[in-house]
Amino acid sequence: MKRVIVYLVLFLLPFLLNALVIYFVDPYNLIREGKYIPDEVKYRCIGRTATTIPRGQVTWKMAKYARHPLPNVVFGDSRMTLMNEDYFTAHTGEELYNFAIAGGNLRTSIDFFWYCTTKTSLKRVFFQVGFINFNDKVYYDIVSPYWKFSNNLLTYFTNQDVCIDTYSLLYYNKSRNENFVNIDYRERKIDKWQRGYDLLELRMNDFIYPTNYLNEFKKIVNYCKKNGIEIYFIHIPNHRNFIDKVREYDKEVEFQAYFEDLKSLSPLIKASSLYPFTQNDANYKDVFHFKDEFADSISTEIWKEYINVYYQPAIAQTTKP
Repeated sequence: MKRVIVYLVLFLLPFLLNALVIYFVDPYNLIREGKYIPDEVKYRCIGRTATTIPRGQVTWKMAKYARHPLPNVVFGDSRMTLMNEDYFTAHTGEELYNFAIAGGNLRTSIDFFWYCTTKTSLKRVFFQVGFINFNDKVYYDIVSPYWKFSNNLLTYFTNQDVCIDTYSLLYYNKSRNENFVNIDYRERKIDKWQRGYDLLELRMNDFIYPTNYLNEFKKIVNYCKKNGIEIYFIHIPNHRNFIDKVREYDKEVEFQAYFEDLKSLSPLIKASSLYPFTQNDANYKDVFHFKDEFADSISTEIWKEYINVYYQPAIAQTTKP
């Protein structure tokens, strides 16, 4: 019996040690905010590949929001992840939580919205949409791992992806090899423009007008009206070639309906002032994504339109003596 126990302990020891390493490293900050490894190091490591970005960002941002829920939230995809809230905060005096996920879709944003309603009383929500995701065929799930981890923490210590990211983080924290976490360096041999066109072709040829998504947004809009929550949609203009491709794939009617349907639900921030920006190839990494260095100026244009057109500051209530 004693020998069996010894063998069992020896058998389990690697698993226990691995779980201990994951506990202390905690690559997605699910257990605690950065303690042993700085947050900026962890988040940089999450962004090392197109696969690790969404799986790491989802758990990271959901866990962070659970700890520090804010009433103002913006949801979106990769184009919204770099947006900052400086202009918004400067003119409203309020913080804004960026719940955008690279690799996310409308299902991701909708899941996040309902998640936020369980954490705090929302005040304003912004859904950055984009025609590329305005498609009922684009309905893949990237949120479920967080539910598994939060419902059963043991799965966090036994998940293969968590294990890979843990030891990748340990390597980067020790080596500080910037090429290891630099996705542009790792994808330097990829023609990103062609990859963007390939994705656009796939989405346009496999397009189902999103009646299901629109019904989901109607439910959200009705919920917001009942609960006094402001809701807005955001459209970030793509590179000028995007419109040419929409015409090429004969989706102009659907593209126009995209704007009309969103506006029929709630105000749409179109950031029209950015259209001259879309004419310059040098501003873009591909047909969808502007270069990172323009994120601040684009953020300002989006929030400036919101402030100038829709924002109404609360009027302080005074009581007469």
